[in-house]
Amino acid sequence: MSFTLRQLLGTKALVVIDECPTGKRPFTTKADADQALRRINPTQRARMHFFRCGYCERYHIGHPRGRQL
Repeated sequence: MSFTLRQLLGTKALVVIDECPTGKRPFTTKADADQALRRINPTQRARMHFFRCGYCERYHIGHPRGRQL
């Protein structure tokens, strides 16, 4: 069975949201997230990646899961 975080938390978020409840900045497209990564990664100790959010269905930037700094 597959479900999204939106389905678990309810249908209140069916309208377009400008902010994600996860607290991360949403990017509309992969290209936007990739452009932001190119600016951010040279300044980070550990490389970051973009991923699709299960709640807002937009892209966020973060460290890979399970990675120790």
